[in-house]
Amino acid sequence: FLASAETVFGLFDGDAAGREAIWRFRPVLGDALRPLALPEGLDLNALAGVPGGRERFEALMAAGRRGEFLRPPGGGCP
Repeated sequence: FLASAETVFGLFDGDAAGREAIWRFRPVLGDALRPLALPEGLDLNALAGVPGGRERFEALMAAGRRGEFLRPPGGGCP
């Protein structure tokens, strides 16, 4: 069902493996993919457990809505 979505905000772990993994969804999601970066070393569960985690998550989503998302390695549009 995600392949038919207009926009998909992707939020993977804040480490090299998470940043690499998000691009594996690009062939399926195409231009709908809007990858967001979790803070370094955090996954979504860990972010929820830190002070201010909810606010940081909401700020990430707001940035994504403004068009501030990760770019693929080598540049270009997501």
